[in-house]
Amino acid sequence: MTSEIREARPSAEEVYSILSGSESLKNEAGSSCNCEVASVQTESQKLIKACQRPDGYDEVVSLLENEGNLHNKGAIQQAASHGRLNVVQQFLARGADVNQLDYCNQTALHCAAACGHADITKLLLEHGAKIDIKDEEEQLPLHCASGQGQLEVVETLLAHDVTGATLLSTDCYEQMPLHCAAKRGFTNVVRFLIGRMNNNGNDSAVVKTDARQRTALHLAAGYGSEAVVRLLLDNVAEKGFVDSLDETEMTALHWATIGRQRNGSYTKVMEVLLERGADVNIRGGTGYKTAINHARDNQDEERITVLLRADGRAHAR
Repeated sequence: MTSEIREARPSAEEVYSILSGSESLKNEAGSSCNCEVASVQTESQKLIKACQRPDGYDEVVSLLENEGNLHNKGAIQQAASHGRLNVVQQFLARGADVNQLDYCNQTALHCAAACGHADITKLLLEHGAKIDIKDEEEQLPLHCASGQGQLEVVETLLAHDVTGATLLSTDCYEQMPLHCAAKRGFTNVVRFLIGRMNNNGNDSAVVKTDARQRTALHLAAGYGSEAVVRLLLDNVAEKGFVDSLDETEMTALHWATIGRQRNGSYTKVMEVLLERGADVNIRGGTGYKTAINHARDNQDEERITVLLRADGRAHAR
């Protein structure tokens, strides 16, 4: 499986949401064929569904009278994902393991963090939820919250991180929470994470690369986030940062040139990069080409114009 395909996969939280649907219920019921399972559900299945429903509280309370259901794998995670605070409270009051893992090795804290449920996040932390448990993609709850733009949850999680170690933790793509926020254009989260890095003396971490040698700047440029690109450049004094090369020798300018995010502000990103000294003549990527040639391959007249104008200014100097 290529790294591109791996990164395009749903998150572990999204995978579990799929697994908790009808197909997994068929398997859990022990069906030996592919025909429809009878409408009768096990208590385990009923509990999962009740944890998801806005009106499921009373049914959850009833099902939890059976102590065996308390440890139903994934139930508290589903309640946390769907924002069912009173349901999560029931699990915890009855002695459920706050750090129980689901089928994607996620805890309830991962799920609450990803979905932005700050009240549930705080409740779980008060009951001893660990902030340093990694899921199947080696992501912490902080990665999940950062990658979904959940600023309040990010602030809450870092308030419980005395050493600041989670800031620098990397997942299976060697991406920090900063990468996760930058690649989806979450400016406020990026700003907060950089601020915490600076306060902890980890300002140099802003330039760290992932498994494909991409900085947060590459990722933000590829997403088309002008605000995040500006923010990163404003916070890195390192000479040459704007022209950092990834594993295919592409710069942030290359990524902005080929980016295809629907609402991406690519020409603005390119202009910012060029203002900060990006070199239009660096070759990289498929065919080992300059940014202008990549733009020509894509027949993108707007981006071609921006690059030609910058190239003309460079030659005039």
